[in-house]
Amino acid sequence: MAKPKFNYDSESFYKEIYALAMQGLNDGEIAYSLGDNLGVDEDEDGNVSKNTISGLTPTTFSEMKAGKYRLWTDEENARRSARINEELAHGRARVLGVVRGRYLKAALGGIKIKGKVVRKRYNVINGVPDMQNRIEDVTESESETAPNIQALANFLYHHDTEFRNIQKGIEEGDVAIKVKNGVSITAWLERENELEKEEQAAQE
Repeated sequence: MAKPKFNYDSESFYKEIYALAMQGLNDGEIAYSLGDNLGVDEDEDGNVSKNTISGLTPTTFSEMKAGKYRLWTDEENARRSARINEELAHGRARVLGVVRGRYLKAALGGIKIKGKVVRKRYNVINGVPDMQNRIEDVTESESETAPNIQALANFLYHHDTEFRNIQKGIEEGDVAIKVKNGVSITAWLERENELEKEEQAAQE
């Protein structure tokens, strides 16, 4: 008698879903990868079954995710689909956090870049190069990346309400800023300076 291909209640099954989601795979890719990573069906003697299809199809995985898999009971569908969706959301939230952090770090600049230049030359004796004795001059350098203004503007647009309002041309108080072609960094900074002065005046 063939053993089930997957133990749908085992931690290894759900940990694999989490790991694949963290790699940025979509549901269809995860379905195929589960079969590749978890193996094929075997009988009681450890022989690979020739009458079964290795892996999950995207359609089957979609049914499991939606809690409508025909081979599971209602209780199994409810419990397992909830766990599948939890692992998918967890894995994708983690990778999005990593990508967002890397994006902001690159946008802010200040990433150190080390370089090395090696120049090879030969001593010249009486106008003849000494090919037996090569000299290497090594020059090392270190620099920092500059801030990426466009990337910073994109980040602010998605995470700062006031900046997004400026981009959309919404009036803030008695100051109306209209932007048609991209984000006006200058206008946003001017507005920030005005607000800062107003706060200082109020404190005085």
